[in-house]
Amino acid sequence: MEAIYGLALMSASILLLAVAAKYRNGPNALEWMKSGVVLQSVLFTTVAGFIFAISMLIQFVFNIKSESFGTTEAALLGLIVIVTWICWRAIKKMPAPIAVTGTADNLPPPANTDGPTLGVARKGARKAA
Repeated sequence: MEAIYGLALMSASILLLAVAAKYRNGPNALEWMKSGVVLQSVLFTTVAGFIFAISMLIQFVFNIKSESFGTTEAALLGLIVIVTWICWRAIKKMPAPIAVTGTADNLPPPANTDGPTLGVARKGARKAA
């Protein structure tokens, strides 16, 4: 059962990060969603949940002889996969982030990129005199 808990927690952590990223970068995102407190809370929760899920999976591997994996666990594993897939499809259907163009995106190249530099011209003039 530790493996089921670990996989469910790992799935929930990844889905939380994906939902938060879609909301934060989506069109007309609320100001409180863009705050650093929400961002740091989501990132901390995701990292902590993912690490705890990995530790649960490692514990399952070390105790595999005493752990049972029967029809209940197989059904729960299938349920985790199905729910994760449904949630992932719903997240992908959320509005996409708006591409922000900066003010310097459409400027021409600098004018002094092709010719000789000023320092080279001075050295040549000094040697000729």
